[in-house]
Amino acid sequence: MKNYFNEIVINDNMNSINEMIDYYNGELEFARKEINKTGNIEKISMELPGIIEYRFNQLQTIESVLEYLNIKRKYLFSKKYKEFVEKNSKLLKIKDIEYFINCDTEIMEMDMLINIVSNIRNRYLGIMKGLENKAFQLNNITKLKCQGLEDSYVGFSYVDYREPK
Repeated sequence: MKNYFNEIVINDNMNSINEMIDYYNGELEFARKEINKTGNIEKISMELPGIIEYRFNQLQTIESVLEYLNIKRKYLFSKKYKEFVEKNSKLLKIKDIEYFINCDTEIMEMDMLINIVSNIRNRYLGIMKGLENKAFQLNNITKLKCQGLEDSYVGFSYVDYREPK
């Protein structure tokens, strides 16, 4: 696996951002399967800490790249602000200047990129919540098993709450 934090943040290589987006979007499908894992409680309980650690590290990488993009956007905004003020001698309100700069193509592209990475981050946060709930359920089932409930099985049931067409 490529270290996208080093590639994008440390090496300042924005060319790898699309590759990172594709990679982490693909990993989300595998992560959902990990949440839906069924079978032997002991086996799942042993695997779960490693799964949580792996997915949490991925989330932290995404968070770091997102923070880097926000810093790049602030820098780009300040650069555009300075250029705009120097070129336009008219007395404009700060809000008007900010409005014009926020409509700049480069700024809008950066905002879209930040939005895409934020979406991936939010989906990973959902994965982490699912894994936490899985661990909580396993803990409760283990307690029940200790109390004498020997016939237990972890299964998954997805309920679709969407309205039928």
